[in-house]
Amino acid sequence: MINQEILNLEKRGFIKVPLIVRLLTEAKNNGYKWIFQSGKENFYPLCKENQNPEGYDDWIYTDDIEGSLKEYVAYDETYILMDNGGWIRWIHCNGNGLDALCDFSTDLSHFIEPLCDHYENVERY
Repeated sequence: MINQEILNLEKRGFIKVPLIVRLLTEAKNNGYKWIFQSGKENFYPLCKENQNPEGYDDWIYTDDIEGSLKEYVAYDETYILMDNGGWIRWIHCNGNGLDALCDFSTDLSHFIEPLCDHYENVERY
């Protein structure tokens, strides 16, 4: 979880929390778990159940933010598939900000749109 002190430092322009960190934190805070997928291959979490792209009823989702941050850069394009059926399309080669967040399903807009508004207003340094 991102604590209030970190958020205050960001608000004052001292730091900028990467958008992917905020997205995964908000997803977890909203009770979601996820799988990372690229080219219909599930690559995180890596387990036997996730190796069958058609076996989505047996997939194992995670809410491990630290482990996810170590893996999300494995491919230039990653779909973050939520356990509720929602998804986020992340293009890593576009950077770490709003340009990397290419698209998302509307059922996740309740926490993604406020983050986008926040990142549009954060001064770049």
